[in-house]
Amino acid sequence: MFCKLIVCANRWIKESTWKDLALVKLCLCALGVILGLTALRRSRKVSLVISVIVFFATWFPLMQRFAATVQRTLRAERPESGADTEEDAPVCDYAPPADEDFSCDLDLA
Repeated sequence: MFCKLIVCANRWIKESTWKDLALVKLCLCALGVILGLTALRRSRKVSLVISVIVFFATWFPLMQRFAATVQRTLRAERPESGADTEEDAPVCDYAPPADEDFSCDLDLA
């Protein structure tokens, strides 16, 4: 059952747009605000420290991957020196996901 959920989640992410992912982020942010407002006064500082650590531990790797994607995209959009027309220049290096992307092998975990 868990394996099927992972496969479904991978498929949903690959079919989603940036707007869908932005809505997920906003939803999770709202949940964080709700949890933060309901925290006890004596544990708010601990909650803040944990939240800051989790934010930076997730934000930096995401931004590194985004920067790499931006570089690949901009490199792909630049016409090559030997390209005479825009039709010869590569537009994008995106390839559709392979069937292996949707497999789930929990024995390796």
